[in-house]
Amino acid sequence: KQLYDPKPFWDEKARRAGKDFEAAVCLDDPNRNKNIDRIQKRLLRKAFRQLIQRTDLTGKKILDYGCGTGRWVDFFRNYGLDYTGVDLSTEMVRIASERFSDATFDCLGPEGINYPPSAFDVVCSIAVIHHIPYEEQSATISELNRILKSRGFLILFESINSPDPNNQLEFPKTEKDWNITLSNHGFIQLWIENTTYFSTRIILNRIVGKNRFRALSSKISPSIDHWIGGLLPKRLQTRVAMVFQKINEK
Repeated sequence: KQLYDPKPFWDEKARRAGKDFEAAVCLDDPNRNKNIDRIQKRLLRKAFRQLIQRTDLTGKKILDYGCGTGRWVDFFRNYGLDYTGVDLSTEMVRIASERFSDATFDCLGPEGINYPPSAFDVVCSIAVIHHIPYEEQSATISELNRILKSRGFLILFESINSPDPNNQLEFPKTEKDWNITLSNHGFIQLWIENTTYFSTRIILNRIVGKNRFRALSSKISPSIDHWIGGLLPKRLQTRVAMVFQKINEK
């Protein structure tokens, strides 16, 4: 697989998207992005319920790893969390800083995550690690372990697609392999749930033929896909939300 160069890729995507902040980090279609946003937020709310059952989040420090243009600032702050965002893309960080001047944003440099050990109570990374080449994923997860406090929480939303040699942007794992990888880096899994982004299109394709109602499914997907994505057979689900807790230093 030919590897893409992530920093210029995401810098250019942010510049090209302009004021369409979801397009900067997702797709170019507003309807599809609305769908992705609702699905991610629905699962993230469920993930945070797991945290709330275990700890008081008020005033706790959260790192948004791969913060993009700041999509999650308000979401995390609504839980009373003290927000910090980091991203590889300087253009993403510039946009996020302009949108949320009272939040802290930093760029990832060659040295990685420039925070001391045990700096955060929670780390959340939404659709980021599966964009990191396989040979670099382990080092990233090790860094997330380093900056998390003992018994701190890690929330991930990642791809469980089958690896596609034509897709230079995604480096997915099965849900089992995600769990094994995190376990090897000192984490225990507390919760997991699968879903897929475009359930309506998948169902219509199977009933009436591929892409015959693509325009229709694009319009109605944002209204219903976030409810039915997890109901499809497991073999058709392509994304996973997971909550882990740090139990060992690695």
